[in-house]
Amino acid sequence: MTFKSILSLLVGAVCGSCTAQTENVTVVSPQEFKNMYEQDANAVLLDVRKPDEYAAGHLNGAQLLNWLDTETFKAKAVSVLDKDKTIYAYCRSGRRSNEAAQWLATQGYKVVDMKGGILAWQAAKQTTVVYDCDTFTTDKGREVKISFIKHGTLMIQVDGKTIHIDPVLMFGTDYTKLPKADLLLVTHEHGDHFDKKAIAQVTKDGIVFLSNGRGRNFLTKARRCR
Repeated sequence: MTFKSILSLLVGAVCGSCTAQTENVTVVSPQEFKNMYEQDANAVLLDVRKPDEYAAGHLNGAQLLNWLDTETFKAKAVSVLDKDKTIYAYCRSGRRSNEAAQWLATQGYKVVDMKGGILAWQAAKQTTVVYDCDTFTTDKGREVKISFIKHGTLMIQVDGKTIHIDPVLMFGTDYTKLPKADLLLVTHEHGDHFDKKAIAQVTKDGIVFLSNGRGRNFLTKARRCR
């Protein structure tokens, strides 16, 4: 066998390995990543870093699943991530998100992985959001994440479900980039707690809405006027 033949076989083996490894995973630049998920109505934005990294700054609307807690990540991913939607994953520098993306691909997910992670995102002058966030585990092993948005506005995430409390637009929050509410709680009808436009942005089919009587009446009247 000639040297040229051996080299050809080696190149073919390497290329074949690369193709198998990246099946269902697309690695793109931060700008391409941003363009793709903003145009994808079914995008799921996934941050695979640690909770403290997420709290220090993350992409707006990103869900958190910590890849370093691998067994928990795998168990939660298959229970909360929809295989009919594209997963847009990122981490700090790109290593963890690529590992997570490759594993997700073996489970049948289609994944877009951001090259260079949030470091490259920030270097490209893209914005992140920062909410004070507490994460804890209940006695029954359920992880609860509480994000403090502004004033009386909170977002609570547990078991793949999202609870929004008093969503309002007056503090500049873009709720179209945050997860939709499975449960919405409006504590009272004042304008800094009850905001019909913000409520519309977090609402989805099957939502459970809890409020006092006046808040419920305001929402009912708003729906009648449409």
